[in-house]
Amino acid sequence: MTDQHAENVAAVRLPFALPQLSVNGGRWRGERVRFESEEFNAQFAVRTSSRKFASDVIHPPMMEYLAWARPPGFSIEGPVLRFAPDVHDQFLLARCADFAHEFLARVPSFVWADLGVRPPRFRSSVDQDAPER
Repeated sequence: MTDQHAENVAAVRLPFALPQLSVNGGRWRGERVRFESEEFNAQFAVRTSSRKFASDVIHPPMMEYLAWARPPGFSIEGPVLRFAPDVHDQFLLARCADFAHEFLARVPSFVWADLGVRPPRFRSSVDQDAPER
């Protein structure tokens, strides 16, 4: 007998691998990271395989962006950024793709350098060294 279930998933394949990171991602069970902002911690469960990577990527302006953007839960595993949306529709898929782009554009340049990754050019006007718009 086979159990059947439905699960909505949207994913973006990245041209590079990143350490595991989950923001309200659900199933992934990495180490929970808590930040100085209790308000952020109450809204977002961040889990990772690299505490340093999480701390470098989830900096205060990124926390503000996440609180503003309210993305569906997501996780990064190697070269895949995966979302767990409530529904599948063309608008939500476009929102996930735009969010992935904006999220990665806000990663500081020193993080890319630490990883030995040359990031793609982002279409946004976000300066990688100054993550706020």
